[in-house]
Amino acid sequence: MVLGGAGFIGSHCTEELVKQGHEVVVVDNLFLGRKENLESVKDKIEFCKEDYCNKEFLEKKIREQGTEYVFHFAGFSSAPMFDGKEAEGIEKNITGFAQLSRLCADHGVKRVLYASSSSIYGDLKKQVEDAKVFPPNFYAMTKYAMEHTARLFWQEQGLESIGFRFFSVYGKNEKHKGRFANLVSQFLWALQEGNEMIIYGDGEQTRDFTYVLDIVKAMILGMKAEEEKAKANIYNVGTEKSYSLNELCNVLERETGLKGRRKYIENPLKNYVEHTKADTSKIKRELGFEAEYDLSNGVSEILSDSKKKTRRF
Repeated sequence: MVLGGAGFIGSHCTEELVKQGHEVVVVDNLFLGRKENLESVKDKIEFCKEDYCNKEFLEKKIREQGTEYVFHFAGFSSAPMFDGKEAEGIEKNITGFAQLSRLCADHGVKRVLYASSSSIYGDLKKQVEDAKVFPPNFYAMTKYAMEHTARLFWQEQGLESIGFRFFSVYGKNEKHKGRFANLVSQFLWALQEGNEMIIYGDGEQTRDFTYVLDIVKAMILGMKAEEEKAKANIYNVGTEKSYSLNELCNVLERETGLKGRRKYIENPLKNYVEHTKADTSKIKRELGFEAEYDLSNGVSEILSDSKKKTRRF
């Protein structure tokens, strides 16, 4: 079962699971997701337009399907979504995840694989899984709470789970997210449409930009991992390489052959994270994960009209 499976990352995950021969049910309320994202597999999945917080529906579907693995991308997926909606975001991300975990524990789901976030680290210089963290915003706080919820369900109910702290994910199928989309996508759209690329500050803040297929690769490795690796485990997923926003603009201009217009403005955001860079030594060591895409390759993949190659992870 893929919750939020018509969304950006969820749709890519759904496609890969189908390619690998799994029977997949997608649950998405289409708040941000779009059915068009699932066009290539629409006849090979069961799609349910429903909110994952609907307990009666979800319980019935898990029981009917005999669900073994749940991939969870639903809920509020970025910090700006919490502006003025903090209580709703907490309800969706924390209460919803606790309810999901209880249903999975009660109905024999083998493992939950869920989206956490590198936002948890704030501006820590060493962004490694065992670092002591102080989440800088409501979004990051809910992700941190989800990780501890998963830990308690493992300790008390034996529910296997792995949380993946994503680092700045970009790729295809993101257009529907609009202003909630990754900076790579937003800057690329601005460049292609002749609009200004709006940069906060001097553009020297850095991000570990991670291509969406590397995220999917990591999560499917997590699904296949031995039980010992799924005792409420947490993994960073990134490239271990950071780019400044100025460097991002340079890469986009080089890959598209277009010359962009950059507009530098004062940063309007509080608790803004200046730098992110994943330490992926744990996921390399325990799951054998290695990112395949650097920023140039990822952007080139987005721009390519060729069909995606089938990848086996």
